[in-house]
Amino acid sequence: MQFWKLQDRGDALPYGVAADDDGTPRLFVPGRGLVHWPSVASYLYEGEIGGQRITEADAKRLMKAGIGKITPEYADVHKGSAPTVEVKV
Repeated sequence: MQFWKLQDRGDALPYGVAADDDGTPRLFVPGRGLVHWPSVASYLYEGEIGGQRITEADAKRLMKAGIGKITPEYADVHKGSAPTVEVKV
């Protein structure tokens, strides 16, 4: 699995962690894990500004810190159809 930090230019802190799980784009949602999130593909595969590759260790550090602005309730409505991947941090 490969990981990306999502951070807008000029912002001091990242707003999310994304991952590529064998071609399935995922977004970390606190309380859920790595949720299938098709729209994050532009950051992972198309070089959208704001996505920066990071190590798994850095991704886990951010996830452990609770990075992510998507609520579980919002994710339940907008997620894709692939199963969520549990994250142990």
